[in-house]
Amino acid sequence: MATSKNSNVISLLILLCASPITSDLGNPPSITAFINKLVETHFKYCEIIFVSVNLNSNTTVTVPILHYLSAGALRISINQKNSAANNITFDFDRMRDVHKLNHKQCALAIIYIHELDDKLPQNLFEVLTPRYLPIIRKDEDQFLFVCNNETEAKEILLYPKFGSKIKFKLAVVPEAKSLLYVDLYGDNGKELVKIKDVSEPEDLQFEILFPDTTFDFHGKEFRVANPKAPFYFEMAFKNGKNHPVRGLYKVWLDVMMHRFNFTIDLFQSSLSGGTGKQLANGTWLGAVADVLNGDADMAIYIGHIYNRHKFVEWSTPVTYEWMVFITHKPKTFFTPTAIFRPLTFNIWIGFFVSIAVTVLFLKLVFSAQLFFNNISAWKIFNYLIASFIEQDAENHIDDRLNTVRVTIAFWLIFSLIISTAYRGKLVSLIAFPASTWVPTTFDDLAHSQYRVGVNVLGKGGAAYSVLSTSKSPVYQNLFRRMEIYPDPTVCLKDGLTHDIGCIMWKSVADYTQYRNFTDVFGRSPFQPSQQTTSFIADGYIWEKRAIFRKHFDNLTWSIVESGLSTVWFYTDLEALKKKRMDWERKVKAESNQPSSRSAHAETPGPSKLKLIHFAGLFTLFAFGHVCALVCFLWEACRGLRIRRTLRQVWRNYV
Repeated sequence: MATSKNSNVISLLILLCASPITSDLGNPPSITAFINKLVETHFKYCEIIFVSVNLNSNTTVTVPILHYLSAGALRISINQKNSAANNITFDFDRMRDVHKLNHKQCALAIIYIHELDDKLPQNLFEVLTPRYLPIIRKDEDQFLFVCNNETEAKEILLYPKFGSKIKFKLAVVPEAKSLLYVDLYGDNGKELVKIKDVSEPEDLQFEILFPDTTFDFHGKEFRVANPKAPFYFEMAFKNGKNHPVRGLYKVWLDVMMHRFNFTIDLFQSSLSGGTGKQLANGTWLGAVADVLNGDADMAIYIGHIYNRHKFVEWSTPVTYEWMVFITHKPKTFFTPTAIFRPLTFNIWIGFFVSIAVTVLFLKLVFSAQLFFNNISAWKIFNYLIASFIEQDAENHIDDRLNTVRVTIAFWLIFSLIISTAYRGKLVSLIAFPASTWVPTTFDDLAHSQYRVGVNVLGKGGAAYSVLSTSKSPVYQNLFRRMEIYPDPTVCLKDGLTHDIGCIMWKSVADYTQYRNFTDVFGRSPFQPSQQTTSFIADGYIWEKRAIFRKHFDNLTWSIVESGLSTVWFYTDLEALKKKRMDWERKVKAESNQPSSRSAHAETPGPSKLKLIHFAGLFTLFAFGHVCALVCFLWEACRGLRIRRTLRQVWRNYV
């Protein structure tokens, strides 16, 4: 791996030695004894990383004898490079191999600083604790600095981009023979606190040497970037400062601030409230960029996406998200064809074909028997239909033949099942109207004539990334047809009057409906899709291995696993709906409009059946009378012809 530096460059030589270090640093023997005792007591089975810093290339750097510094330990020597070359090669692969080969769960970095300049802390940070795949973990492992004096110790421990970002750090000053650490958030502020004299190595309690100062931040102010996510968090500007107003993440912040004693400075994330977008040149925008560049200590509601994990770190998931699409509910209508809807078209065809086959079979049976009367097909048809509607036929079929008996018996069973199923479905289909088809899966949406709307903040965010990078033909189809809606409310309003599927996160859909479209009973004119996709976790982000992440994650995990986060979210939505309903009642009262609550109260219980429910029945009734009228006219005409014929015969022969 190659990097470019200016002429005043520090060379980092990575050495994996095959034998232990045997020369002495020249410091008091108590320092060597203390380090050996420290390693023996607490880090005997940990990875030891030894760093020696000497900016004067003419001075030979020697180190003390460390009995527990194994031959496989990682050793880093930093010297001033006189060459003006700009390209330096770092053997980072070998540095990573140390942990991979030894499989050790802890590490101690022993850093000997002979000379200190302004660039040294930053170089130490880039080599030891880079953002991705660090040699040593700044929030879990321990750092021991051996400095010439307290001034250098304070400078290295308080350096904003190195010492202050290390959780467990300890400084040893040989001249003072003392152990020093910085209480960053305690009563002493940013001052060195002397622990004990190194000449007394027998008392080496871990909690005393490496205290955890992240339980109480003593009012420290965290800068928090807030993307545009009103469904989870809203803030308002008041008295020259942004304050949280409502939302699930507002409650989370309140709990964290109360538990860990810190304050917050809220501001809208860059990219006009974006979550995170990476440009083609690798530059990040949005809340991810705010955390990455150090403008924010944390950011609210960021989705766990693969291309972000090398740059920032997520908290334990606070919420879980999945994408759905929202459409208007199926439009209902009443139709006279309701009387045919209990059975599908194929069943109706099968029913009449069964009648035709039975009539033909019985006709053939009677025709083949010479000792029985030949019954007409019309009589057989009348008998079958009469049995189907549970009516007695005028003329019974001669059933002395076993063949006829068996056929009629199975026909009665067949007609009983069909008629029972028909009548069982008929009541519900008459009472409830027919409805139009709406897509319920993403495949349905992709192959329908519905428009496709996607709620994203411009060309960025997790939803856009999912659709734009997917290899699925379904999502590629949706991506080509999609219309971007930065405001989900606009998309849903279009969906009230047009056939459009609005793709958005489930929490966005719930929030938008509760805030703008639900009635007093929580009913919405929209329905979510049955299918979901792109399940992701959301939470806070902060820099890689932030020193406060462990305690924040532990408390967050307890909140989520206990179900409190879900309760907080829907409690907030109910409060939001109540606020809107109160506003609507106030507006209606001022304009003398009837209250929606009283309108619903007038019709409690199930609704009554109306004339339109029986449109098919009355249509059938009218059709029957028309048929009867036609028969009457035909019979009248036929009777008239018969009378005329008889009258003519009478005249001719009488």
